[in-house]
Amino acid sequence: MGTIRYHLCIPHVDGLDEYIKKYPGRVVHSKYYRSPTVYSGQKVLTIGNSASGSDIFNELTKTAHLPVYSSRRRKSPFEGDKPQPGVEWKPIITRYHADGTVEFEDGTTLGAGEVDKIIYATGYRPSFPFWNERANGRPIYDYEVGKLVNTYWHTFFHDLPTLAVVGIEKGLTFRSFEYQAVAVARLFSGRNAIPLPPAREQRRWEEERTEWVKATGKKFHDIESEPGRLGEDSFKWLGYLYRLAGLGTLTGDGRVPPVLSKELLHAVRTIHKYPRYDEDAAGGEVYGYHGGSSTGGKHAAKDWVVVDGL
Repeated sequence: MGTIRYHLCIPHVDGLDEYIKKYPGRVVHSKYYRSPTVYSGQKVLTIGNSASGSDIFNELTKTAHLPVYSSRRRKSPFEGDKPQPGVEWKPIITRYHADGTVEFEDGTTLGAGEVDKIIYATGYRPSFPFWNERANGRPIYDYEVGKLVNTYWHTFFHDLPTLAVVGIEKGLTFRSFEYQAVAVARLFSGRNAIPLPPAREQRRWEEERTEWVKATGKKFHDIESEPGRLGEDSFKWLGYLYRLAGLGTLTGDGRVPPVLSKELLHAVRTIHKYPRYDEDAAGGEVYGYHGGSSTGGKHAAKDWVVVDGL
């Protein structure tokens, strides 16, 4: 079984290399973010609005100079129709100029004196140091399209039946990884409840998934879900791994994948790390996810409690 390492991902932008040389220490990756107090009083631009990006600019509104600028390609599922107080949304950066100006896709700019720190919360690129491409005759990952090569169910390989990779998919992350690890352990120990399908069926799955990517614009290894709801894709994904692994032995050997209990699904529907900041004109209230709906509940901002992800 192969485990994946991840390297920092900072997308290419015209002029970024020169900007970093001219302003050493100004551009950092979220990997090195530790505390909002480090940025007290500073003018901060964050890049990316997924989990890490949202965490960071939420925290920075309490310590940094306001507004905290948040550059993003699109609105995330965690967000409402307006930025929260203290945050200003910006589109993607198109160029770093020699005089220190940061230019955005809509033509707006931030001058050199308007930014003290730029934090890239743009994720990581997978790395496979265990893989010898020359010896194995092919790459294990296609970086241009962002997917494992010859993969089945984001885990197995239809041309390499003794290889499996855990941790490439995105969706209910650590719970998914546990399901994968249990299924792989069962398969390689010969105690799986059902066999993997023939190679031709595994190839068909990969082809159909590729067509799904083209039709939806999603990434190959994204497992569809949204705040407050596990999508059908999530249930299919986890359900197959659960059926493949089966139960442990009568004497208690072998880990059983944790079930999606009523209590867990209730928590997914009702407990949220990221409230939506949609302020109404009258009472300054926040409309948040409630009962699996983005419009079903209205809560005062003070009533939100931030909890760790499930």
